[in-house]
Amino acid sequence: MLEYTDNKELLTKFKSGNPEAMTTVYRHYVGYVESIIANGFYIHDGKTRIWGNDNMETVKELVQDIFIKAFSENARTSYDGIRPYKTFLKNITKNVAIDRSRKNRKDALNYSDKSKDSPIPEETVEASEDENIYWKTCASEAQIYMQSLSDTEKQFVNLRYVQELPQRDIAKQMQITRWKVRSMENKIEKGLKKHLSSKNL
Repeated sequence: MLEYTDNKELLTKFKSGNPEAMTTVYRHYVGYVESIIANGFYIHDGKTRIWGNDNMETVKELVQDIFIKAFSENARTSYDGIRPYKTFLKNITKNVAIDRSRKNRKDALNYSDKSKDSPIPEETVEASEDENIYWKTCASEAQIYMQSLSDTEKQFVNLRYVQELPQRDIAKQMQITRWKVRSMENKIEKGLKKHLSSKNL
């Protein structure tokens, strides 16, 4: 684990904007940042989830945005070198992902019926009061939209977004082709986006 508390020279160079130091940090943490974006995470109350993204172009674009922000002069100089940099970078990563999700207006699904035994990540990002209102409204409207789905589509939502199964496992369990799975996922996401847009969300 690369931490600045064990490498004062690296910390000094990094905070001064030394290209080699930033390259070292980037190479060490890029995989970690990619995993957060790809897997998704919960925010605030542990019920609203920012879903992972399996589109590599989108992941790369987000990772680039995250490191541009993390390596900005303001971010570099604000890091005290005492807190684990991994935690510092994770907060930046999640905030960038949340901002992108708000722009897309399609990733807020509140599964209040999710099993109480389901593990909730301990580390979450705190949201402002305005953000809380926004996400709660999105979650409420998402639930309304879910009620309009067919039984087959509801089964898909449970497998894909609650149980978080990969497309190949869903195809096998529902006894349909992977093409049908992809088609259903696109249809549901577009439908949700259209529903939220109609509510000015």
